Amino acid sequence: MLRDGVISDELWDVLEKVMPQDAGRRGRPWNDHRRTLEGIIWRFRTGSPWRDLPAPFGPYQSVWERHRLWSTDGTYGRMLAAVRDQTELDDDEVAVSYTHLTLPTNREV
Repeated sequence: MLRDGVISDELWDVLEKVMPQDAGRRGRPWNDHRRTLEGIIWRFRTGSPWRDLPAPFGPYQSVWERHRLWSTDGTYGRMLAAVRDQTELDDDEVAVSYTHLTLPTNREV
């Protein structure tokens, strides 16, 4: 089942401000950032290989390349910072603490 529309309009208003711009960039114009981000979310939510990305998100190679770029150029960090700035949360509330995890000490095989 294809789930687009995962990013609400309210969230997109926050994220859109920190997305890379076409200005000064050589080559083809960007595919729609929102559709691409929806594709990245779909891929990680389902655990599917990139090549199984549904066509409405665009070519999987383009979505993967944008994910790779955003991972290295700081875009994901800017997205997180923008969301954090719009909320009243501090870093302790945003991050998951592994100190709360309890692992079994003896396992029966």
